[in-house]
Amino acid sequence: AALALASPAFADHGPRHRHEPGLDDERFERRFEERADRIAELLDLTDEQRTAFEALRRDSLESARGRHDRMRTLGDELKALLDAPSPDATAVGTKAIELHRLREELGAARDAFEAELDKLLTEEQRFALDAAEADVEIARQTPLQIAVDAYLVELGDELLAKTLAK
Repeated sequence: AALALASPAFADHGPRHRHEPGLDDERFERRFEERADRIAELLDLTDEQRTAFEALRRDSLESARGRHDRMRTLGDELKALLDAPSPDATAVGTKAIELHRLREELGAARDAFEAELDKLLTEEQRFALDAAEADVEIARQTPLQIAVDAYLVELGDELLAKTLAK
């Protein structure tokens, strides 16, 4: 569950943030480091936990870097294929399948990172991390999503009150 904050697999590294490769890689690593630093600070990790977390973070970054680079390359290749006057459906499909497989691999990497991080944390630290991630998810919601969620909670409270009043 720490992935939204620290896993490179969650880093926003998609096409809408594409820049020159060197700048993109720098930004990717900087954002990853900042997220990991926030986790370490939020959870008040012990020296032993911090050392293990740093190793996990470093391994995760190295593992994700190649996948992200390949995804960026495939995305560029796919765009070029689609922009052609007569896109080759087979070539487009092949690139799309390869991108999908890489996304699946990143999902597995997120799961592995989360499992390893969970082993490092105390129950209280896991609770604090889960709460922080819930805040991140709420912050990502659009105003419409927030309004709908609030309405559904209010509606649920009304139904519960009516049921209890019977």
